[in-house]
Parts: sequence; C-alpha cells; structure tokens
Amino acid sequence: MFLALTAAEKILVMMIIAIVGCIAYKTGIITEKSNKSLTSVLLMAVNPIMIINAYQTEVNERLMHNFIISAVLAVASHLIGIALSFLLVGAKRPDYETERLSVVYSNCGFIGIPLVNGLFGMEGVLYLTAYMTVFNICLWTHGVIQTVGRTDMRTTLRHLASPAIVCSILGLLLFVFKIKLPAPAAEAVEQISAMNSPLAMIIAGATIAQTDIRKALTAVRVYYISALRLFAVPLVCVLAFMSFGIEEKVVITAIVEAACPAAASATMFAINYGKNAVYASEIFAVSTILSFVSLPAVIMLAELACGF
Repeated sequence: MFLALTAAEKILVMMIIAIVGCIAYKTGIITEKSNKSLTSVLLMAVNPIMIINAYQTEVNERLMHNFIISAVLAVASHLIGIALSFLLVGAKRPDYETERLSVVYSNCGFIGIPLVNGLFGMEGVLYLTAYMTVFNICLWTHGVIQTVGRTDMRTTLRHLASPAIVCSILGLLLFVFKIKLPAPAAEAVEQISAMNSPLAMIIAGATIAQTDIRKALTAVRVYYISALRLFAVPLVCVLAFMSFGIEEKVVITAIVEAACPAAASATMFAINYGKNAVYASEIFAVSTILSFVSLPAVIMLAELACGF
C-alpha cells in the first residue's frame, strides 16, 4: 500500500509537469518540430547517460542476481504481452498491427524511468535497464515484423546499436569490473540524468497536446486497447510473478514497466511504415492520461498479491 501511495504522489508530480508541456505546446513555446528535437535529445543522450549513471553503484552479489532476474521478468512480460495481443486483438480488424504493438510495448522510458527512479532511486533504474534492453531487442525484431510482416538483418542490427543498448552494455561492463568514472565526469553524468524525468514529462505533455483529445476520448476501441495495455498485461504478470519469492524492488519495477501506457514507438512505427499514425497517437494519449490512475492501482494490487 505504501508504494502505491508513493507512486500516486510521484504520478501527480509527473502529471503537473506534463500539463506544463501541454501548455507550452498550446502557447507556441514548443512546436511540433522542437518537440521531436527534444525527444531525440532525451532518447539519444539523456536516457543513455542515465543508464550509465544507474550502473555507477557498488557491485555485489545481490544486485547482480536481481539484475539477471529483472531481465528474465522482462522477457516474460513481453511474451505475455505478445500472447495477449494475439488472443485479444483479431488480425481481421483494421489497424490491428498498431493495436497489437500498443498492447505489447509500454512507454517504459518516458513514464517508467521517472516513476521507478522516484520509487527506488538508482537501484530501481539499474533493474529497469534490463527491461529496457529486452524492450529494444523485442521492438526492433518482433515489433518490426508485427508492423510490416518482415525485417532484414542489417536494419535490425543498426537499430540494436542504439545509444540506449550501447550504454547498457558499457554501463554493465563498468558495473561488473567495478570501474568508477572520474569525479567531474560522474557529476556531469548525474546532472544530465536529473534532466530525464522533467524532460520526459514535458515531451509527453506536448505530444498529448498535438492529439485531438475530444475525438480520442470518445473512441470506444481506444479504451479497449488501453485496458489491455494498462490492466490485462500487468495483472497477468502479477499472477505469473507472485509465487516466486522475488525481492520487492525487482517485482514492482517489472510490474511498473509492464503497466506503463502505450509506447510512443507505436506512433513512430505507424509514421515510418505507413500505418494509421493518428490512431496510434490517440492510443498513446488516452492510455497515458488513464495511466495516472491505473498505475497506482496496479502497484497496490501487486503489493497485495505478492504480500509486500
């Protein structure tokens, strides 16, 4: 219950920052073009540097064990999402590719990092990097195939060499070999990492502001897909994880990531591969708004189910 209340408080803070981003877009301070530039800064610089910062902690057997468990839970979470998307989203429906992608892939970077960082600090972010690594591998293999029906090895390898994955590997090496950054570099990395949460929520707010919210909020199908993403996937994960006696921080981090709203990647894929980008952005917007209520509820249920 304590974590659910803490999550609700953190989400309220995130919501206020997102509203600032929404207002900034509506008043012209942030434009569609500048929002894309800010997104690139976040994904290509701030997020990867935050991953490096998460690994700058004292290595011990417990952390290594929990990191491995986190990776296993991440794989399980994505397999659960893929299975539910195939069972509950029919292939005969229009835009089923976008719907399935939105069910499987969560906004674990934009929403997950700020929330997990607020709940568990850098230790939680360390476990989250395992999830994000699995997320990126699945997105650029299964996600591409789900969207266009095929992929090629060269394109897949290029996307897998993203800054987030490269920094995950680099950070893991620093972690395993107990290598610490020099003091000035460590301070710079820490300060850049602190930008992640507010920048992510400002971008999320500006992105939501670009969507026709009234239209999105009246689309019944959007609520169905959002419910699968926000409740069905994480609650099945809770049932799957509750009986293994895994440490609370590890389980809750995995559940938070599985319970995040639909990934912005679904919209990006729709744009890149000629799918319905407007519909993808509507799912993103509605699921993000609903997540401010659903995330604390799912965390509370996970605490009760797992006996924390």
